[in-house]
Amino acid sequence: MLERKPEYDKLAEHLVMLIDEARFVSGIAAPTMMGKDWLDLRLTWQGHDFIDSVRDPKVWENTKNGATAAGGFTVDLLRDLAKGFIKKQIEEYTGIQI
Repeated sequence: MLERKPEYDKLAEHLVMLIDEARFVSGIAAPTMMGKDWLDLRLTWQGHDFIDSVRDPKVWENTKNGATAAGGFTVDLLRDLAKGFIKKQIEEYTGIQI
């Protein structure tokens, strides 16, 4: 019988979180004899929104540092923190408050 590697199970667990909980990824569940696989995986609008909000290395670094300083975070708070840093940059560059 084929045996799954622990790395596969860990990846599968994180994929379930991205699909079912964070809703950053969508896919079609495909049950197999060894568990669940996914077909047609793709980023959702929310997934793209999060990736876009942390794409800039400076914004991502500030976001990680802010979450670490706070002592905890959720994905929603990470996204909002990153967007806050982006808004601050826009205000600094344009003088327009958002």
